[in-house]
Amino acid sequence: MNIDPKVEFNLGIDELHEYIESFRDCIVPKNHSRYRTVDRIAKELIKETDLQHLHWEIYVIDDDRIANAFVMPNGKIFVFSGIFQSTCTDEGIAALLSHEIGHVIARHSAERHSWYQLMDTTLYPVTFILGLTFADEFFQWLATELVSISVVTFGILLPLSRDQELEADHIGMMLLSKACYDPKEAIEFHKRLGETEDPEDNIEYLNTHPLAKTRIDKLEHAMPRAKHLWSNSKCDKMWTLKRMFDKVTNYRFF
Repeated sequence: MNIDPKVEFNLGIDELHEYIESFRDCIVPKNHSRYRTVDRIAKELIKETDLQHLHWEIYVIDDDRIANAFVMPNGKIFVFSGIFQSTCTDEGIAALLSHEIGHVIARHSAERHSWYQLMDTTLYPVTFILGLTFADEFFQWLATELVSISVVTFGILLPLSRDQELEADHIGMMLLSKACYDPKEAIEFHKRLGETEDPEDNIEYLNTHPLAKTRIDKLEHAMPRAKHLWSNSKCDKMWTLKRMFDKVTNYRFF
């Protein structure tokens, strides 16, 4: 990656302001139970990273139509209430946030930006040659679009996006373990997400995200390492006490 971290920090600043403006009326206040839960879990995860220098901010958006969450490279966390149907518990929230924080740890925004710069540089001479090859403007346009779709979209951007999702899954599972959350919850979370997949949209190479089955298989393969990390973090007793507390109080954040 040839993107300076300072430049990466500023990526998406305009989008941040647009999101805040668009969802201003739906942002839940900081005294809301959902905000407090997301804030508490995010802090538990962030303290196990090297990203504590970022100015972290949380925005919980009360819009059940949107089942999504993301974290910007400058530490702005957005969680839309529609995703709570798949998280269900504190552990589910932790699985979701650890994945999204994993994108920041791996600097995926900078990686994508580097690829965009490379494609701009390499595709220009290709389109120039196509312009010389085809005299007709329509065929020039058609050839350029075919190159863009076949090479750029299916050959670079979609595979890159799926690889980044799998990497964030792996990083997220390890982060769960370090923060004393059961890493199995990463698998359970993706099982619940898989139930929302469109059965007709099951061709993986056409999508930005891997299918749930692919993600679960990768996470199950990584489980021994995650369990070892969990044990080394001396989480066993802490986790047992937390689960006992949850059982007695029947605590649910929503």
